[in-house]
Amino acid sequence: MRWVVVSSVATLALALGGGFAGLALAASTYSDAAGDNNEAPDVTSVAVSETAAGRLTVSVAVGNFPTLPGDSWINLWFDVDSNTATGEGGDEVLARYVSDGTLEFYRWNGTELAPEPTATMTATYANGVLTFEIDKAALGVTASFGILAVASREQQVDGEANVAADFAPDSGRSTYVGPGPTAFPDPGGDHPSAPDVRSVRVADGRDGTISFAISTPNFSLLTPEMLVLLLVDADGKTSTGLAGADVLVVYQAGDVELGRWSPAQQEFLADEPPSRVQAQNAGGVLTLLVHRSELGNPARFRFAVGAGHLSPEGAFDAFDVAPETLFWQYAMVNKPTLRLLTGKAAGSTIRPVAGRSFTVTVPVTRSDSGRRISTGSATCAVKVGGQKVRATGRVSSAGVRCSFRVPPGASGKRVTGSIVVRSAGKSVTARFAYSVR
Repeated sequence: MRWVVVSSVATLALALGGGFAGLALAASTYSDAAGDNNEAPDVTSVAVSETAAGRLTVSVAVGNFPTLPGDSWINLWFDVDSNTATGEGGDEVLARYVSDGTLEFYRWNGTELAPEPTATMTATYANGVLTFEIDKAALGVTASFGILAVASREQQVDGEANVAADFAPDSGRSTYVGPGPTAFPDPGGDHPSAPDVRSVRVADGRDGTISFAISTPNFSLLTPEMLVLLLVDADGKTSTGLAGADVLVVYQAGDVELGRWSPAQQEFLADEPPSRVQAQNAGGVLTLLVHRSELGNPARFRFAVGAGHLSPEGAFDAFDVAPETLFWQYAMVNKPTLRLLTGKAAGSTIRPVAGRSFTVTVPVTRSDSGRRISTGSATCAVKVGGQKVRATGRVSSAGVRCSFRVPPGASGKRVTGSIVVRSAGKSVTARFAYSVR
């Protein structure tokens, strides 16, 4: 690959974008107007959140009843396949909480909503809030779904049953998008000559492989004059890389390569082989497989896709960018195991001096966030000329420190030491050595 040309194309891809949008979030809140129906429980908001383990929590806030009145219930309708032609009015799952504390659960079986056990689910109503919890797997979704909350109350009016209801939202469904295999749509018809990126579906496996399934329905197979770029902002910093993108994956004519942004040369340079990246192209989908280690094992990252067509002269005569607004964001489902990473040890002076105090400072960061630890414990073991000396360890926002006093008369002897650092249930050992002045 000619990486100077590729860097120019990557610059074009990001330049065609605008601001930041299209974030895939792990928590969402949907508001509803107050005072919809004075007889029914008045739903004011619906919030959906998700844990790393895939446990979903749906919270429905009711503005007019701290305690749910008798003969009332709240239905949570879930459109798990985003298809209005399937299920009961488009919804395949129904969870119903009744004022007597009963929880009911129904799933569409092809002809009707059939009851299912609720042993793995919980529902409570307290202080005007219904809290419903369920495993995402039990709900039958991987990432996104539509949700509708309906609060109802039956009352007798002139001897006849009357049901009042409040809907949130008032029409349609609120859409929740969470971590997991997530689809990112892009408008079609951008340019007939370029691969028309219609959507990118992202998923990550336990083995660390992240797959980007890039849909190009106008081309079943990409031809040799077509180039696809995957730009990744792995550290979440707009101040690094090209508009934030610090990793670039390039696909052309069956070959795939990975490049990294060079601050010194201000362009992407080909990575030292071997790179843990692969590509598959069939049926109008280009799938790029990138191991999370190539991105620095992030918990989440931002990305964009560019697809272009080369003219016979080698210039781009058509180009499509997705998304239209610079970056999407993806949160890893299978997050890497936390590790503590040590940096280079630094002494309080260039060399320790006989008869004086000396402090060694070591930066220790978390592998999942790249941030320095500021809490934990540090245990020091120091020898001067093979003899143990007393040392004190400490963890603070300034780093991990090991302080000790060099014995008088130790000039010319060698200092060796280690610091065992423990934080967030993990440990790491940093070692150092100096010659006494």
